[in-house]
Amino acid sequence: MTKWKLSLGFYRLKLNKMNKNNAFVKWYMIITLPLILLFSSFYYWMYNDAYFQNQFEKFDVYSGFDLTKEELNIKNSELIYYLKDGSNLIEDNFYNRAEKEHLRDVRVLMQGGTNLLIFLAVMWLTGIFIVKNDFYALLMKGSLLSIILFGAILLLIPLFETAFIYFHQIFFKAGTWMFDPAVSNMKRMFPDEFFFAIVKNIFLTFGGLSLTGLFYSWKCMPKKLVK
Repeated sequence: MTKWKLSLGFYRLKLNKMNKNNAFVKWYMIITLPLILLFSSFYYWMYNDAYFQNQFEKFDVYSGFDLTKEELNIKNSELIYYLKDGSNLIEDNFYNRAEKEHLRDVRVLMQGGTNLLIFLAVMWLTGIFIVKNDFYALLMKGSLLSIILFGAILLLIPLFETAFIYFHQIFFKAGTWMFDPAVSNMKRMFPDEFFFAIVKNIFLTFGGLSLTGLFYSWKCMPKKLVK
Protein backbone atom coordinates (compact mmCIF):
# COMPACT_ATOMS: atom_id res chain seq x y z
CA MET A 1 0.00 0.00 0.00
CA THR A 2 2.81 2.40 0.92
CA LYS A 3 4.64 1.77 -2.37
CA TRP A 4 1.41 2.34 -4.27
CA LYS A 5 0.85 5.68 -2.47
CA LEU A 6 4.42 6.77 -3.19
CA SER A 7 4.05 5.81 -6.84
CA LEU A 8 0.75 7.68 -7.08
CA GLY A 9 2.30 10.72 -5.43
CA PHE A 10 5.20 10.68 -7.88
CA TYR A 11 2.90 10.66 -10.90
CA ARG A 12 0.77 13.42 -9.40
CA LEU A 13 3.86 15.60 -8.99
CA LYS A 14 4.92 14.81 -12.54
CA LEU A 15 1.44 15.62 -13.86
CA ASN A 16 1.35 18.90 -11.93
CA LYS A 17 4.75 19.82 -13.35
CA MET A 18 3.58 19.05 -16.89
CA ASN A 19 0.45 21.13 -16.37
CA LYS A 20 2.54 24.06 -15.14
CA ASN A 21 4.87 23.74 -18.13
CA ASN A 22 1.89 23.59 -20.48
CA ALA A 23 0.43 26.68 -18.83
CA PHE A 24 3.71 28.52 -19.42
CA VAL A 25 3.74 27.46 -23.08
CA LYS A 26 0.13 28.58 -23.51
CA TRP A 27 0.81 32.02 -22.04
CA TYR A 28 3.95 32.29 -24.14
CA MET A 29 2.03 31.57 -27.34
CA ILE A 30 -0.68 34.10 -26.50
CA ILE A 31 1.64 36.92 -25.44
CA THR A 32 4.28 36.54 -28.15
CA LEU A 33 1.92 36.20 -31.12
CA PRO A 34 1.37 39.99 -31.34
CA LEU A 35 5.15 40.51 -31.34
CA ILE A 36 5.67 37.90 -34.05
CA LEU A 37 2.97 39.43 -36.26
CA LEU A 38 4.24 42.98 -35.68
CA PHE A 39 7.89 42.11 -36.35
CA SER A 40 6.92 40.10 -39.44
CA SER A 41 4.95 43.07 -40.79
CA PHE A 42 7.87 45.38 -40.09
CA TYR A 43 10.46 43.30 -41.92
CA TYR A 44 8.14 42.59 -44.85
CA TRP A 45 7.95 46.29 -45.67
CA MET A 46 11.46 47.30 -44.62
CA TYR A 47 13.02 44.74 -46.97
CA ASN A 48 10.56 45.32 -49.82
CA ASP A 49 12.67 46.77 -52.63
CA ALA A 50 9.73 47.24 -55.00
CA TYR A 51 7.81 49.20 -52.37
CA PHE A 52 10.74 51.58 -51.87
CA GLN A 53 10.90 52.27 -55.59
CA ASN A 54 7.17 52.97 -55.63
CA GLN A 55 7.59 55.45 -52.80
CA PHE A 56 10.50 57.14 -54.57
CA GLU A 57 8.11 57.80 -57.44
CA LYS A 58 5.31 58.94 -55.15
CA PHE A 59 7.43 61.43 -53.22
CA ASP A 60 9.44 62.55 -56.28
CA VAL A 61 12.72 61.38 -54.72
CA TYR A 62 14.41 60.72 -58.06
CA SER A 63 14.38 64.39 -59.06
CA GLY A 64 16.57 65.28 -56.08
CA PHE A 65 19.55 63.33 -57.40
CA ASP A 66 21.88 63.53 -60.37
CA LEU A 67 21.70 59.74 -60.58
CA THR A 68 19.36 57.91 -62.92
CA LYS A 69 16.41 56.00 -61.48
CA GLU A 70 18.22 52.72 -62.05
CA GLU A 71 21.34 53.97 -60.25
CA LEU A 72 19.36 55.23 -57.25
CA ASN A 73 17.42 51.96 -57.13
CA ILE A 74 20.73 50.10 -57.00
CA LYS A 75 21.86 52.31 -54.11
CA ASN A 76 18.66 51.47 -52.26
CA SER A 77 19.01 47.74 -52.97
CA GLU A 78 22.55 47.85 -51.64
CA LEU A 79 21.31 49.61 -48.52
CA ILE A 80 18.61 46.99 -47.92
CA TYR A 81 21.18 44.23 -48.32
CA TYR A 82 23.52 46.03 -45.94
CA LEU A 83 20.85 46.29 -43.26
CA LYS A 84 19.66 42.73 -43.80
CA ASP A 85 22.79 40.65 -44.40
CA GLY A 86 25.80 42.90 -44.86
CA SER A 87 28.71 42.73 -42.47
CA ASN A 88 30.90 45.51 -43.87
CA LEU A 89 30.45 49.25 -43.76
CA ILE A 90 29.16 50.78 -46.98
CA GLU A 91 32.36 51.77 -48.76
CA ASP A 92 31.46 54.39 -51.38
CA ASN A 93 30.98 58.10 -50.74
CA PHE A 94 27.25 58.24 -51.45
CA TYR A 95 26.68 58.47 -47.68
CA ASN A 96 28.74 60.76 -45.48
CA ARG A 97 30.50 59.63 -42.33
CA ALA A 98 27.65 60.52 -39.97
CA GLU A 99 25.16 58.66 -42.15
CA LYS A 100 27.38 55.58 -42.25
CA GLU A 101 27.66 55.56 -38.47
CA HIS A 102 23.89 55.83 -38.14
CA LEU A 103 23.35 53.06 -40.68
CA ARG A 104 25.73 50.87 -38.72
CA ASP A 105 23.60 51.41 -35.62
CA VAL A 106 20.42 50.74 -37.60
CA ARG A 107 21.92 47.52 -38.98
CA VAL A 108 22.76 46.26 -35.48
CA LEU A 109 19.24 47.04 -34.30
CA MET A 110 17.51 45.43 -37.28
CA GLN A 111 19.65 42.29 -37.27
CA GLY A 112 19.05 41.95 -33.54
CA GLY A 113 15.33 42.24 -34.19
CA THR A 114 15.58 39.59 -36.90
CA ASN A 115 17.28 37.18 -34.51
CA LEU A 116 14.62 37.87 -31.89
CA LEU A 117 11.84 37.26 -34.41
CA ILE A 118 13.37 33.95 -35.49
CA PHE A 119 13.73 32.83 -31.87
CA LEU A 120 10.15 33.81 -30.98
CA ALA A 121 8.75 32.16 -34.09
CA VAL A 122 10.67 28.90 -33.63
CA MET A 123 9.61 28.67 -29.99
CA TRP A 124 6.01 29.48 -30.95
CA LEU A 125 5.93 26.77 -33.63
CA THR A 126 7.49 24.31 -31.18
CA GLY A 127 4.75 25.16 -28.71
CA ILE A 128 2.13 23.96 -31.19
CA PHE A 129 3.30 20.37 -30.70
CA ILE A 130 3.12 20.71 -26.91
CA VAL A 131 -0.39 22.13 -26.69
CA LYS A 132 -1.75 21.02 -30.06
CA ASN A 133 -5.23 20.27 -28.70
CA ASP A 134 -5.54 23.92 -27.62
CA PHE A 135 -3.93 25.44 -30.71
CA TYR A 136 -7.00 27.16 -32.14
CA ALA A 137 -8.06 28.54 -28.76
CA LEU A 138 -4.56 29.94 -28.19
CA LEU A 139 -4.44 31.36 -31.71
CA MET A 140 -7.76 33.09 -31.11
CA LYS A 141 -6.61 34.60 -27.81
CA GLY A 142 -3.28 35.71 -29.29
CA SER A 143 -5.08 37.24 -32.27
CA LEU A 144 -7.49 39.08 -29.97
CA LEU A 145 -4.52 40.45 -28.02
CA SER A 146 -2.98 41.54 -31.32
CA ILE A 147 -6.17 43.36 -32.29
CA ILE A 148 -6.23 45.14 -28.93
CA LEU A 149 -2.62 46.23 -29.50
CA PHE A 150 -3.52 47.38 -33.01
CA GLY A 151 -6.38 49.46 -31.61
CA ALA A 152 -4.07 51.03 -29.04
CA ILE A 153 -1.62 51.93 -31.81
CA LEU A 154 -4.39 53.58 -33.82
CA LEU A 155 -5.08 55.88 -30.89
CA LEU A 156 -1.43 56.97 -30.98
CA ILE A 157 -1.41 57.99 -34.66
CA PRO A 158 -1.73 61.72 -33.85
CA LEU A 159 1.42 61.33 -31.74
CA PHE A 160 3.43 59.70 -34.53
CA GLU A 161 6.05 62.44 -34.77
CA THR A 162 6.58 62.46 -31.00
CA ALA A 163 6.78 58.66 -30.89
CA PHE A 164 9.24 58.69 -33.80
CA ILE A 165 11.52 61.10 -31.94
CA TYR A 166 11.30 59.12 -28.69
CA PHE A 167 12.13 55.90 -30.53
CA HIS A 168 15.33 57.42 -31.92
CA GLN A 169 16.23 58.94 -28.58
CA ILE A 170 15.94 55.54 -26.93
CA PHE A 171 17.84 53.45 -29.48
CA PHE A 172 20.36 55.92 -30.90
CA LYS A 173 22.86 58.33 -29.41
CA ALA A 174 21.94 62.00 -29.34
CA GLY A 175 23.07 63.90 -32.41
CA THR A 176 23.59 60.79 -34.56
CA TRP A 177 20.21 60.50 -36.28
CA MET A 178 19.18 63.98 -37.47
CA PHE A 179 20.42 65.05 -40.91
CA ASP A 180 20.19 68.15 -43.07
CA PRO A 181 18.51 67.39 -46.43
CA ALA A 182 20.88 69.89 -48.06
CA VAL A 183 23.88 67.64 -47.43
CA SER A 184 22.33 64.25 -46.64
CA ASN A 185 21.58 61.80 -49.44
CA MET A 186 19.89 59.51 -46.94
CA LYS A 187 17.51 62.27 -45.83
CA ARG A 188 16.64 63.08 -49.45
CA MET A 189 16.00 59.41 -50.16
CA PHE A 190 13.81 58.98 -47.11
CA PRO A 191 11.86 62.16 -46.30
CA ASP A 192 9.57 62.31 -43.28
CA GLU A 193 6.56 61.46 -45.46
CA PHE A 194 8.22 58.20 -46.43
CA PHE A 195 8.53 57.07 -42.82
CA PHE A 196 4.91 57.93 -42.06
CA ALA A 197 3.77 55.93 -45.11
CA ILE A 198 5.82 52.84 -44.34
CA VAL A 199 4.82 52.83 -40.67
CA LYS A 200 1.18 53.06 -41.76
CA ASN A 201 1.63 50.04 -44.04
CA ILE A 202 3.39 48.10 -41.29
CA PHE A 203 0.55 48.59 -38.85
CA LEU A 204 -2.18 47.95 -41.43
CA THR A 205 -0.46 44.67 -42.30
CA PHE A 206 -0.22 43.88 -38.59
CA GLY A 207 -3.95 44.53 -38.21
CA GLY A 208 -4.73 42.40 -41.25
CA LEU A 209 -2.70 39.48 -39.96
CA SER A 210 -4.38 39.78 -36.56
CA LEU A 211 -7.85 39.67 -38.10
CA THR A 212 -6.81 36.75 -40.33
CA GLY A 213 -5.59 34.81 -37.28
CA LEU A 214 -8.83 35.52 -35.45
CA PHE A 215 -11.01 34.47 -38.39
CA TYR A 216 -8.94 31.36 -39.10
CA SER A 217 -9.03 30.21 -35.48
CA TRP A 218 -12.79 30.83 -35.23
CA LYS A 219 -13.41 28.99 -38.52
CA CYS A 220 -11.28 25.97 -37.65
CA MET A 221 -11.92 25.64 -33.94
CA PRO A 222 -14.18 22.71 -33.01
CA LYS A 223 -17.67 24.12 -32.50
CA LYS A 224 -17.99 22.70 -29.00
CA LEU A 225 -15.01 24.83 -27.97
CA VAL A 226 -16.47 27.94 -29.58
CA LYS A 227 -19.65 27.51 -27.60
